[in-house]
Amino acid sequence: MNRLFMILCFVAVAATVNAQKAKVTSAYMYMNSDQLDKAKVAIDEAVMHEKSMNMAKAWFYRGEIYIKIKNSPEFSSIAPKATAEAYKSFQKVKELDEKGYYKPDIAKYMPFLINGTFEDGVKQFNAKDYTNALASFETVLLMSPTDSLAMLNAAFAAERSGDNESAKKHYSKLIEMKFDDVRVYSYLATIQQKEGDEEAAMKTIKEGRIKYPEDQNLIIQELNFFLGKDNQEEALASIDIAISKDPTNAQLHFAKGTLLDKAGKLEGAVVSYKDAIKNDDKYFDAYYNLGGLYFNQGAELYNAANDIPPNKLKEYQAAKAKFEAKFKEAMPYLEKAHELKPDDFDTMNSLKQLYARTGDNDKYATIKDKLEAAKQ
Repeated sequence: MNRLFMILCFVAVAATVNAQKAKVTSAYMYMNSDQLDKAKVAIDEAVMHEKSMNMAKAWFYRGEIYIKIKNSPEFSSIAPKATAEAYKSFQKVKELDEKGYYKPDIAKYMPFLINGTFEDGVKQFNAKDYTNALASFETVLLMSPTDSLAMLNAAFAAERSGDNESAKKHYSKLIEMKFDDVRVYSYLATIQQKEGDEEAAMKTIKEGRIKYPEDQNLIIQELNFFLGKDNQEEALASIDIAISKDPTNAQLHFAKGTLLDKAGKLEGAVVSYKDAIKNDDKYFDAYYNLGGLYFNQGAELYNAANDIPPNKLKEYQAAKAKFEAKFKEAMPYLEKAHELKPDDFDTMNSLKQLYARTGDNDKYATIKDKLEAAKQ
């Protein structure tokens, strides 16, 4: 009785094993007859079953089936991540195939897997599916660790998916590989700045500036960094380099003007503001700042004149001529600023004070009415 039971158990086990082998064979036959939907079902069941999950052949067939699915217009939709699944299958083969029987065949498929997975990543990226795009590009890097284009795209996808750690890792690796693209320095520095690691950001920018000394974007990024740190000396040095590369850039001239204005170097500030206006005759901020600079100079002269004793009439008249001249210098710039932005409250208020100081009663009344209307 016991012997009979043991024989029956052995037969049952053998039958199960044979059934799973048959499923692997069926999957192979389905694949060769282009019944890929049936091949997928059969092979997925086979590699999940305990009796066949450790068969290198089963996993190799699975890799081949998924490659054919990827290439099939009819069946590609049944496995959107076919290349990734094929790669996983061949990795499993490598674990199980101790003698390396399938190694030459897997090597033959690798260029297709690399290209196919990269294409998947591009499609996912363009569809704004950045998380899966990152996974695809990183799978390419598992297959081809020095693929710089996959690494760059992995960094882009990581950054857009909010995975800053992965983005920094890939950008840093590209810099280490001496990849020739200025963006890796700029984008890495931007992430580092956002995270508050200013020392690392400045280091990255400086490295980029050494490698790409002519790149205007990096120059501007370095300039903005110094401006944010209120480092005027370094900022002025950077802005002069930027202007030398782009002399008609009104914003650069304006930025230099504000730096010089803030540092009390007013003659230089005047030149820079005028250069900004020369390159953009509708630059409101440049007109307003230049008018404000002249107005402030006039106000200082006005206050100094009021301190002159009444018995020094000639001295007062000379001082009065100076502050009136400064106020008149301010007028056309502030009036142009008002023309460009008629509703700007600060400009109107400056003009009101200016007209009051110069005794221009008609213009004073007009601008006062505009201010009252703006307050309502």
